[in-house]
Amino acid sequence: MAIPITVRCECGEFHQAKLGDVVACSCGRRFETAKVSESNFPQVREHQAKARLYVRVGVIFLLAAGVIAFVFWGFWAAAITVPLVAMFWFWYVRRWFTRRFVPSPGELPTVELEASKE
Repeated sequence: MAIPITVRCECGEFHQAKLGDVVACSCGRRFETAKVSESNFPQVREHQAKARLYVRVGVIFLLAAGVIAFVFWGFWAAAITVPLVAMFWFWYVRRWFTRRFVPSPGELPTVELEASKE
């Protein structure tokens, strides 16, 4: 999974890119984000791994609830249970996950890039 970054040029423009992209500003400066070592972003990699785990656990939770409801009460119970469990998961568990594991912008790493003229 690519690491999203924000490049701020000296002219004041902001550019969204992924780590490894070349960003060209309208003022003529170019920023090569491939020069940034990925070892500078352990927090970001850790967060991405936790987010993937969270999604996988959510899917397993939904499938298990649907199968249990289907086995004990039939098709219509599963058809009602799965959306209700999904709403619970994404309204409550997602918010808890976001508060606990998503870093605030002040905790994210910053790196200075040297601009080159085109």
